Amino acid sequence: MQWTKVNLNSRYQSVPGMDPRADWLLGPGIADFLPEGPEQPFPLLLRVDDEATAAYLNQRLSGEQHFFAASFGPGSPRQLRVGEQVSAFATKAFFDEMARQEPGLVSRLQQRIQFSLPMSRSAERLGWRPGQGAPETLPPNLGYSSGPWPEGTVIMAVIDDGIGFAHERFRRGSDKTRVEFFWNQDGKVPLASSVPFGREWVKAEIDALIGDRKPGGEDEIYRRAGMLDFRTSDHKSLGPRLAHGTHILDLAAGEDPARNCDNRPIIAVQLASVATADASGASIEHFVKMALEYVRARAKLLAGNGPPLPVVVNFSYSTQTGPHDGTAALEEFIDDLVRSNDPPMRIVVPAGNGHAARCHAEIDFSADSVVSLPWRVQPEDLTPSTLEIWMPRADNLLPQADRIRVSIVTPSGSESPLLGEKHGSWIGLLNHGEMVCCVRYVFVPSSTARGVFVVTLQPSARLLPDTVASLAFRVAPHGIWRIKLHNISLSKPDWPQAWIARDDVVFGYPQRGRQSYFDADCYARFDAQGRPVEEDPDPPTCTVRRTHMMNGIGTGAETIMAGGFRHREYRMATYSASGPAMAMAAAASTPLKPAAALVSDDTTVHAGVMAAGTRSGVRLAMGGTSVAAPRLSRWIATQLAASAGGDHSAVETQASAEEQALPKSTPPAVPKRAGWGRIGSFDPPLGQGRRYWP
Repeated sequence: MQWTKVNLNSRYQSVPGMDPRADWLLGPGIADFLPEGPEQPFPLLLRVDDEATAAYLNQRLSGEQHFFAASFGPGSPRQLRVGEQVSAFATKAFFDEMARQEPGLVSRLQQRIQFSLPMSRSAERLGWRPGQGAPETLPPNLGYSSGPWPEGTVIMAVIDDGIGFAHERFRRGSDKTRVEFFWNQDGKVPLASSVPFGREWVKAEIDALIGDRKPGGEDEIYRRAGMLDFRTSDHKSLGPRLAHGTHILDLAAGEDPARNCDNRPIIAVQLASVATADASGASIEHFVKMALEYVRARAKLLAGNGPPLPVVVNFSYSTQTGPHDGTAALEEFIDDLVRSNDPPMRIVVPAGNGHAARCHAEIDFSADSVVSLPWRVQPEDLTPSTLEIWMPRADNLLPQADRIRVSIVTPSGSESPLLGEKHGSWIGLLNHGEMVCCVRYVFVPSSTARGVFVVTLQPSARLLPDTVASLAFRVAPHGIWRIKLHNISLSKPDWPQAWIARDDVVFGYPQRGRQSYFDADCYARFDAQGRPVEEDPDPPTCTVRRTHMMNGIGTGAETIMAGGFRHREYRMATYSASGPAMAMAAAASTPLKPAAALVSDDTTVHAGVMAAGTRSGVRLAMGGTSVAAPRLSRWIATQLAASAGGDHSAVETQASAEEQALPKSTPPAVPKRAGWGRIGSFDPPLGQGRRYWP
């Protein structure tokens, strides 16, 4: 193996705002990113910042230039506006053309572009290919409710995977669903579609499926809906008896059908399986942004001619990478969505389960000008591994000189040349001509306005046969990779921050990735009695930290974040990640993150909380901060129904009051993990009690 270094701008990074992974995904990693070849369309999220950018992209919206924008409104093609975030589809050729533009044009293109993995072929609109016109989105079919709604109505929206929309917990009576709209992003596209991709189901269609009493029960309903057809190779998240989305939706909005609940209509979005299967979260922004736009559009339809209906959106996903300062593209979109108040929305996310994952490091040059991070990459990892090192803001935004330089040492001891802070520069490790490691520096434009070093490794193993050309050499060695940071001019407290992308097993999906981590000797996992150490010492004694491992898509000002605690012991769950968010670039300060902690486990032994399984009548336990978030969503909905706000201030008031009312013998809460306090006053929605004696 040999290292190679390029100091000039790389091919795609010459376009300002380009996804930091672009040269990897469309270069050495293209076989994993676009398995069907470079003509395969893939989704992306971009933000248009100036008139030149809008004009450049609007010229290409006919679909004849390998690019089209997706929307929920009628009309084709859609025209882009300055200042908005746009979901689109493109091919590699579109970015090849953009990278070939003369420097004068490229320098005027100020946008942020974020790639996502391509989705299921059956979910693509009309099999769109370059040269075809952009597909048109039609209004949804009639068959949904449009009011008048009873007083105190709040729309409950869930964006998740494995949503059993026919479950009895989401019905009124025996055969009438409360699910007004359900968008399966992986669904097979009909000829006339009301969504940019996938398949939408409205209430009348779901009622017809439930009411058609064919043998097979709910399995037959999901088979007819295209979600449980074992003749296809698509992932079937409703196959097992426990599905993440069904469990979460029950905690947020499930009711006994005999109650005939009519003031909690449901909008559900099942994310594309590629967005969920990619545990890193790098492919999620496009699909979640589209899901949120869908929820907003359908909530307006449900309101009809009446007043706007408030909406509570539960999104129980988390990521580990990103700037963690509220400036990620999805975070900014969420903030804008909530602040528009059209309709009133609250968006709840979990704190994340990576508190003890050893995936965060805070580099401190106080004792030494060179800091080495030991990055343990595991064997038999079938997915790429990624590490991000985020730099502090520079006074003049774009650094004029190197503040640090980075080098990489392979497990065998080969050290790379130094890489400085020149936008688009990179170092690559070649194995018989195949790049197995790449280190890039990219400056992310406003409003993040920070530089990031991105280290990407090929998988440490592949299941494809070695007879395929070059695949035998497209494998990165496992073991400890050392990331060496050489300080040039940084001083305290402006230290870099490093995060390793999540790469573990996703619930309901086969194991492919194996989580890499910082394997530092100074990190104490257990105390003298063998118990897990849950908090960093004060002052910290190790570069690897538990703090700041909170959800990387929940650090914006408007998201409400929930941590998790064990109900019987009233102790924080060991996995519940901590804040606070990093200093925001925006002038407004970020509310406390997490905002509060809610029950995520009954006891240490009885892990998780009970809620609906995939089929009606089944109740199973699931844990993690993912199940704490919908409990908070349910509480926020009761506040909105009573016109009590249901915002950060309301959560603060409730959590503080409950925390102060606890007996003095209760273990104290740590604010950076429990926020304003622990909320545990309301009963589980299933009403069956807990799994232990009081």
